Amino acid sequence: MKKRIIQCKSIVFLSILLSSCEPEGSDPAKHEITGHPIFTRTEVVAAYNNIYLATAVENPQWDGNLAACLPGSIPTTIHDKVLARINYFRKMCGLPGDVVFNTEYNEKCQAAALMFLANSGLSHDPPTTWSCWSSDGYEAAQCSNIGLGSANTPVHTTRAIDCYMDDSQNSNFTLGHRRWLLYSKAKTMGHGSTDRSNAIWVAGNTGNPLPDNLPDFIAYPSPGCFPCPLCFPIWSFSVPEANFANTNVVMSDENGNKIDLTVNYKSKPGDPLIGDNSIIWQPAIINDCNKETTYKITLTNVALNNEIYSYSYQVTLIPVEE
Repeated sequence: MKKRIIQCKSIVFLSILLSSCEPEGSDPAKHEITGHPIFTRTEVVAAYNNIYLATAVENPQWDGNLAACLPGSIPTTIHDKVLARINYFRKMCGLPGDVVFNTEYNEKCQAAALMFLANSGLSHDPPTTWSCWSSDGYEAAQCSNIGLGSANTPVHTTRAIDCYMDDSQNSNFTLGHRRWLLYSKAKTMGHGSTDRSNAIWVAGNTGNPLPDNLPDFIAYPSPGCFPCPLCFPIWSFSVPEANFANTNVVMSDENGNKIDLTVNYKSKPGDPLIGDNSIIWQPAIINDCNKETTYKITLTNVALNNEIYSYSYQVTLIPVEE
């Protein structure tokens, strides 16, 4: 079976501050939440092939000019693929897949992407001494997930979305890129890319209401069947407004063997706003995407609305055809 390998290791980026998949469980007591599969195996495989793979972009078709500091643009068809991939990841986690792009944000993100390319660097506060500096680019730099790759490992369009969702490079212990893309209140974003740089506008959604159909939690990878190639090294679990300061997370395999893990970050009161409050950990597992593997995750002592909650769910990593 051919497997998709996502390469993000030489990238620099910054983020603003099916029956076999059914989990075991019984009737949960009050404040004990059991997560259930979001999609069937058939639906997961179909979405991976028909949406995720179908939105791959090899050439962003950027028409800007670096020497003349012209931000240029990319075709609407490319913007549509980037947006579809963002909404694909959101829907896989049980969130509404209804994020839209704002044309003004797109144009400002395009100016930011040009700046990053021109200066071979990234900053959320780029100085006016930077080549191709502009007020539009500066604003987008402050409001966006931003990324820069090399000629051999470009970061643009949907490639950038994959790397933001991975987020395991450069000590991004708060997993800010993923958390902003999966932010429960997100409705409007923006996108700009050159042939190796990118900006995704993620700011400005904090005043939105929570969606009516918000899941009990936002986990990545999510409960039930999940495409193994998209299970990145870092796992995350988010609940709006939750306090994870005293939370414990335990993972076990399908035989009940405990999985060693390292907790990288726990949201607590007073932390900067970075999407939804989260706990982030790295399990000591090596994904073998040629076979199906199931893990059980249990989180205890999650504080929410002056109450204590526990959560449990299962993730079954499945091979997917390309």
